[in-house]
Amino acid sequence: MIAKRWGFTYIFCNDLEKMKWFYSDILQLILIWDDKGSIGFKIGEHQLSIDYNEEFNPPSSKFSIQPGWKGGTEPRIGWSLECDKDNYKKIVNSVLKMI
Repeated sequence: MIAKRWGFTYIFCNDLEKMKWFYSDILQLILIWDDKGSIGFKIGEHQLSIDYNEEFNPPSSKFSIQPGWKGGTEPRIGWSLECDKDNYKKIVNSVLKMI
């Protein structure tokens, strides 16, 4: 079988409210579900699911290496989002308001 698209990404956390805040308020992704144990976002045709797990061990806070870009130091899974210039500015401004 040849895959037709990348459908879902599942990640886990030990603080669902913090994840909801980051992905909704900072990255401004559209929340498509929110229940006691998980939240979900739609990014184009892709769906990101974030599930609570009290035994989750957060990884290092260091940035992931992203080939082709300067900066990251951790050899682990990384990701990026594509957005237009105006939305990029909105995301950056939401981060700057936190500082």
